[in-house]
Amino acid sequence: MSILISTLFDTLASQFSRNQWIQQLAKGTWQRDFGKSVAISQRDMFKISIVDTRSQRTLVVEGTLVGPWIAELRTSWRNACHELGGRKLAIDLRNLITISRAGEDAIFDLMKEGAKFSCGNVLIKHVLKQLARKKQQELPRC
Repeated sequence: MSILISTLFDTLASQFSRNQWIQQLAKGTWQRDFGKSVAISQRDMFKISIVDTRSQRTLVVEGTLVGPWIAELRTSWRNACHELGGRKLAIDLRNLITISRAGEDAIFDLMKEGAKFSCGNVLIKHVLKQLARKKQQELPRC
């Protein structure tokens, strides 16, 4: 999806002069030649970046984890798992702003698959702690 967003910005930038582009970005909408308006809101943005080191691959999640972005996170996780080459895999949620209930469910599913998370936001830390408790409760008792 991040490629889609980059492509959208490239397309829009090519259709507007620099001043028009800045004005439209400030308004949060783009008026296209065919008369439809495309809304672009910072609060609805989502981005996943991959940071590779010798020992670890990190998926850096930024923006809002809602709606269609949830499937993108799951897909990115699956793809990243296949290309580890013996490295650890972590998901960095420090720049996650908003998370929906379905987003929490997706994170819980990834947690059950063994995903490790890092975060800085107090709200996201709280959500992760609650999900970790839920995971512990679901473990079979011997």
